[in-house]
Amino acid sequence: MILKNVVGLRFLLGSFNKFLTESSDFVTFRACEEALSLLIKFPIVLEEEDTIKILLQSGCMKSMAIMLQRGSAQARFCTVSIFQRITKSDYQWSNVIEDQGIEFFKSLMEIVSDEISSKENLCALQVLIDTLEKSKIENRKIEKSKKSRLKAIEAGDMCTLIEILPDSSKSRSEKIMYLIKLLCECADGRLGFIEHGLGVAAITRKMLNILNVGTKIGVKILSLICNSHPHR
Repeated sequence: MILKNVVGLRFLLGSFNKFLTESSDFVTFRACEEALSLLIKFPIVLEEEDTIKILLQSGCMKSMAIMLQRGSAQARFCTVSIFQRITKSDYQWSNVIEDQGIEFFKSLMEIVSDEISSKENLCALQVLIDTLEKSKIENRKIEKSKKSRLKAIEAGDMCTLIEILPDSSKSRSEKIMYLIKLLCECADGRLGFIEHGLGVAAITRKMLNILNVGTKIGVKILSLICNSHPHR
């Protein structure tokens, strides 16, 4: 499929917003993969307000969520790359995520757990970080997006993060530990950390192997756990 100009790209993106479903045939699914691969090659278009508005529409978000679950490795990477660009924009990403179910977080964690592409899972980790730490200002107070964190916990993110931490590289470990810290800021997250059984061991061992940022995050995690469960 060849697009001669940006107008054609936007037309294809508009179609992507409409026709991808769980029961879509191979040709339709392949066309959507092509749309994503082309879109990522036009960063200027991707950063435009009109493009982001289309991407944030429920139909398009649903299509990209399906792509995370069933797409090729390249399509999944394109999808998480697009998500990462959106989270960096000024739009209310947290509001959009509230409309997504826990399957969204499960799909991202599947990519994080996949050891085939380090670039892909690092990108997915960053999307999770941006999603969970997004905040909004209301009445001059910063309110963390706790709903997203609760959905991530319900999706089993804490368990997965703890289990993949020991064998992760330094850069990956720091992102994983930061995600664990974000989840531990919620009571359900701290409970999940403790109930796993290997949480403390995974964090302390990793603290011995990485320095600076990772160590500080590890100390913060253990502090959150100790302060909320002093008798454990």
